[in-house]
Amino acid sequence: VTEVATDPLTKLANRKSAATSFAKLPALHDPALGQAMLCIDIDGFKKINDTHGHVCGDSILVIISERLTACLRPVDIFSRISGDEFLIVLHGITSEHALAISERCRAAIGDDQVIVDGKSLWTSISIGSVWTQKLTTFKGLRERADGALYNAKNMGRNRVCFQRDMPEVERMTAAVA
Repeated sequence: VTEVATDPLTKLANRKSAATSFAKLPALHDPALGQAMLCIDIDGFKKINDTHGHVCGDSILVIISERLTACLRPVDIFSRISGDEFLIVLHGITSEHALAISERCRAAIGDDQVIVDGKSLWTSISIGSVWTQKLTTFKGLRERADGALYNAKNMGRNRVCFQRDMPEVERMTAAVA
């Protein structure tokens, strides 16, 4: 990933390069597989910056990006799309596996303290996760995942709000029944 396509702080893809990578994803031919998008926001990040300073906030962004990277597959698209918001695309995945990765990401942040300059800080993230088998645009899927993120925050933060379309196999079975 070139410098222009990379967030300088976290070394993750930026929004533009994530959208470009998404557009190049191959078609899926297995009816059990789809794609998921996770919109992730750090809970109370403004308060962290206001209380501990922006240098501490930057350190937390790097730590969180490292912890989340450890939860992902090498083929997943992981990007920082704004201040404290991240986006992950999981391609060629079942809805169950997408939910498991979403929850693993949440737990990697919310279940353990972050140590910055000798200070132990509790942080958490909220995740809006949407799984679908339908061909969709980056913007369309992001809007759905962003809506799920707002639901997660409104339900109390430090949680995953997971939404999925009915898989093709279930639709075919429901139509026959």
